[in-house]
Amino acid sequence: MTPPDARYQIGRLDRITIDDVHYEYVETNAHGHVLRQQGSELHKHVSHHEYEALRVAGSLLREPHYFARLNAQLQQAEKIAPLADLSRQRQERFLHKLDCVQRFREGYRLGRFRRSAEGYSAAAGAIAADQVRDAREALERHAEALDALEVEAETARQLLRLAGRRKGNKRYDSADEPEVNARATTKRRKVSGRALAGWVNRFEKHGCDANCLRDAYGNCGRAPKLDPEVDRVIKKSLEAYLTEHQASIKFCFNAFLADLHTINNERLERGLNGLRAPSYKTYRSRVRQIPAYVRVRAREGYDAAAAKFSMSSGGVVARYPMQRLEIDEWLVHVHLIDGEVVPQESLRSIGSREYELVRIHVAAVIDCATRYVLGVSFSRTASPANVHSALRMALSDRSAIASAVGAQTPWGPPGGLMEIYSDTGPSFDASFRSAVVGLGGTLGFGPAKKSDLRPKIERWFRTADLALLPYYTGRTFSNTVKLGGYPAEQRASATVDQFCWQAVRYIIDIYHNTEHEGLRGQTPHQAWLQAVRDHELPPAPDLHRLRVNLGLRMERKMSGEGVYFCNIPYNSERLQEHRRKHADGMVKIAVDPNDINHISVQLEDDWHILKSPQSLRLQQVPLHVWRSTLRDLRRRFQSEAAVAQETVIRALEAIRSSNEAAVIAAGLGALQPTAEELSRDEGRLRIGWTEPQVTPSSRSLAEGVVEDAGEFIAFTGSVGAGEADGKAENSAPGEMRSNDVGKGEPTLPTSPSQTSQSGSPKGWFSDGEDDWSSGD
Repeated sequence: MTPPDARYQIGRLDRITIDDVHYEYVETNAHGHVLRQQGSELHKHVSHHEYEALRVAGSLLREPHYFARLNAQLQQAEKIAPLADLSRQRQERFLHKLDCVQRFREGYRLGRFRRSAEGYSAAAGAIAADQVRDAREALERHAEALDALEVEAETARQLLRLAGRRKGNKRYDSADEPEVNARATTKRRKVSGRALAGWVNRFEKHGCDANCLRDAYGNCGRAPKLDPEVDRVIKKSLEAYLTEHQASIKFCFNAFLADLHTINNERLERGLNGLRAPSYKTYRSRVRQIPAYVRVRAREGYDAAAAKFSMSSGGVVARYPMQRLEIDEWLVHVHLIDGEVVPQESLRSIGSREYELVRIHVAAVIDCATRYVLGVSFSRTASPANVHSALRMALSDRSAIASAVGAQTPWGPPGGLMEIYSDTGPSFDASFRSAVVGLGGTLGFGPAKKSDLRPKIERWFRTADLALLPYYTGRTFSNTVKLGGYPAEQRASATVDQFCWQAVRYIIDIYHNTEHEGLRGQTPHQAWLQAVRDHELPPAPDLHRLRVNLGLRMERKMSGEGVYFCNIPYNSERLQEHRRKHADGMVKIAVDPNDINHISVQLEDDWHILKSPQSLRLQQVPLHVWRSTLRDLRRRFQSEAAVAQETVIRALEAIRSSNEAAVIAAGLGALQPTAEELSRDEGRLRIGWTEPQVTPSSRSLAEGVVEDAGEFIAFTGSVGAGEADGKAENSAPGEMRSNDVGKGEPTLPTSPSQTSQSGSPKGWFSDGEDDWSSGD
């Protein structure tokens, strides 16, 4: 059975406050209370159940006798402050008055005291004697309690003596009794009968409200000590303080003294006395009387004032992993060397032109629910490619990177994108927004200069600045004031590669395993593991979707071998069908720098997957390893016309086995080559491929099968032998030419020995300049 709701009485002079809105009492009925909003004719009905619920929730405040006459007087005299806010002496005086009044009223009820001049005088003496007697009895009871505690303490000490003590330990069970200072009792001055009569009359006149017995100290006011003319000059000088020039208080005080000196000279000429200048302390107190918001708003601007004094509710709460991600870029406050490791004895020459110093930007993605860093990328400049790389890492498997840096803590697993928040900087352009939408996520932008709306990532950058950068020399610090005279450029000692490696190791093994105050003492790694156990992660996007949305975008030309990227042919039957319709045109491709075994190509309005030659074994080969392979081959075979496929495979395996730790470079984003650099590197090496990528169709165009090729125009002219040879040399291997009609499908060479009349191997790729003999 549900118990009935409690019913509370509200006085007619009470004030009720509900959610910071003040109400006056109107009436009470069986259902609840009727209240009227203070200063308005709006009425509100609050049932007894709602009244109890609001009271328990702390949303309701009842102020008894608020509209009583006494309270109005106290409010006018500014004495309505709580008793606990008064000084100890004022509290004791108030309680003494209240005790005397209550004792007199009780004695008068019992017939002990009388309401006359002699009766009040006799009552005052009797009350004082009773108070002294009660105080002594209280002291005696207190002493008895102390004696009982001392007996218990002595018993405990005896037990300690029986237990003995270890050699070398100091004993604290001495039998000597500690010296006790007797409490000195102060005798309060005897209250006169007249004072007691005044207290009693005031107490009863105001409805037995104890607040009437408070003293009026501090409400008398005081005359201003400054001359009105001096006060006017001070206010004028404060106008210079409240400007964007941000003049100091000392500067404004000196300007005030100069203005006052000019006024005093004029007064002396008129035969008047000079005005006395206040001290610097008095002037400074006048400045601090200006509201803090006004000072910051006038001196530093609206944005600074809004950031400093805005109300904070703790931000958006994320409860599940991958529910809310935050991404941003940060310019690292340290100079790094762009090159090889510098020996310690050569540090003094770093400032010369022999070494190039750089500062890098770090893009990071953090999970708000667990403070777990999901992705990080490094770049020499802030760019969309940098944030793309960090987001790609956040949605991919990071175990290879953790293994490459030698981390002892696992880094994963990956999840899908739900919500991600960033600022409106140039790195978060339309391509980033399109990538987020393409990956099925929701993108949120915060207003400019509102970093507090992305508190987790901003605080992580601050943590990295305080916990990681002190290990490096060449720090630039966050501003020139902190930098001081420190020679940051001359003290640079770490390289870019070293910093990237150590920063990733710091994230995985140090930051993720450090107790976090925002996680109630948990580490980000523990919070991530618990969140993954308790909740299901959104599915991570597949590699094709990551390539299309976050990969490197560029254009390549189609040929019979397919599409070439970094001298690797990628082909499929779907690509050749598209080529037969649109000839050898340009197509858009997307490449994942972490794995070049596949690429994606845009045909019509759809993206399709193209695979590399199976014999090359490019599974999980990052782009930088393949570029290292090409550089090694160009160095060793610069004078050769081409390189055999077997040689390429052996060089790739050797570089992969000897440079396995460098796999981290594939996951650190924009330090990788750009599309322009890749295009510049291509065309400097030939690789012979010994297997066709797509089995040609057995049907011949001469048989009338032209539906896949669209409109076909037959060649009707004649070509000489030399011209035909020239056309054959300029055509890509396996490409169908007009004079091939009726001769069946072209075939690819099966070995490097098949060469043309000009000495160049047939079926060998050339994706650049014609001068293949030139090296890098």
